[in-house]
Amino acid sequence: MDGFSELLQRAGDFFAAFREPEVHSTTVWILAIILAGSALVKLRHPGRAALAMADFGLVREPRRGFGVGAGVVEASISASVGVVALADSGDSGDVVLILTAALLWLFVTLLVRALRSGQPMACMCFDDSDEIRPATAWRTGAIAALATVLALAPRGTGTAESWNLALAELVLAVVLVATVVLLLRVPRLLRLNREPFAAGPRARRAQ
Repeated sequence: MDGFSELLQRAGDFFAAFREPEVHSTTVWILAIILAGSALVKLRHPGRAALAMADFGLVREPRRGFGVGAGVVEASISASVGVVALADSGDSGDVVLILTAALLWLFVTLLVRALRSGQPMACMCFDDSDEIRPATAWRTGAIAALATVLALAPRGTGTAESWNLALAELVLAVVLVATVVLLLRVPRLLRLNREPFAAGPRARRAQ
């Protein structure tokens, strides 16, 4: 029982940390940036996004307008989450985070179903060539878990933040996201470094 009590106490401390205004707002900014990046991919490649939606069974025909619509919806969600980071939005902010978490968990379910089907499919999450892999589901699940924690541990009551503080939190969130993105690209860069001239012969054979 002592170990279980300590576990509960640590969980409580974890949620309490997210209730700190600066921590909560910075983490919400991180979520907004992630959603914005995913929306940008869909808006840049709406045709491929629509094809991915058809593969997921969300639409019958992969029309370009569906991809644009998906990008616009995701960008709107990102903007709404950003508003939550800017001010003490109370219950409305909690609703935004809850709905965002629900949508992310729904997408996790779609990814798991796609993996079980065994069919090669594009995710169109953060890259137009992002093929669905188990890591894709884990990554999306981690983002959904982050949104869930933010929804369950709303920011402590207070007034709207100053623009200087909000800007500092946004910059910190951008730096953290950029750092993670660079770290995730390290394995790919290491693979390319093993055969730095491999692309040359392939390119010559293709000519």
